Amino acid sequence: MITPDLGFVEGLEAPSGLHAQVIAEDRLVLVVPAGHPWTHRTRGVGARELAGTPLVTRGPGSGTRGALEAAVARAPGPDAGLSAPVAEFGTATAVREAVRAGLAPAVLSDLTVADDLASGRLVAVRTTGLDLLRELRAVWLGADTPPVGPARDLIAIASSPGRRTATPTSLIAAGASGLTLPVGAFSRHVRRGARAPARRSAR
Repeated sequence: MITPDLGFVEGLEAPSGLHAQVIAEDRLVLVVPAGHPWTHRTRGVGARELAGTPLVTRGPGSGTRGALEAAVARAPGPDAGLSAPVAEFGTATAVREAVRAGLAPAVLSDLTVADDLASGRLVAVRTTGLDLLRELRAVWLGADTPPVGPARDLIAIASSPGRRTATPTSLIAAGASGLTLPVGAFSRHVRRGARAPARRSAR
């Protein structure tokens, strides 16, 4: 969240009644703990095998989970959908810790697991037949253009040519800290804020 009327969301569609602009892209990555059998794969893990493997996931409605479900549905071959997860968590951090503990593999944003991959605590496994690139959006309530001020400046920088895959530092920090919200959750948050009376400043 940047201001009460603007934030970043991860999802496949813009929320109804809110304005949105794609400002960056990130990639989902299949991760396992060091020593997992998949770390020795040379051919990677295919879409159907991944779909048939119980994973650790975010809860229903999360942008990460929705993007994975959509990627599996787009993959060649019959779509059997994802297997029931081993466990569901409300944050990417909790999912990441569950993978590190050896509970099951997971598919997470590469921004979320960058430090763990660099340190060797987690290992990225190549996937085949899946498009795991997704879009990140700035979402706001009100006029067609973003609110004036730093928020609009950040959106302009993030969406400038050449920056779509080079996510700005502020957005990386937001994504890695789990501050992005599923589309539905942010939509409800903004609308509640719009209905709430303005607070008077203390004198």
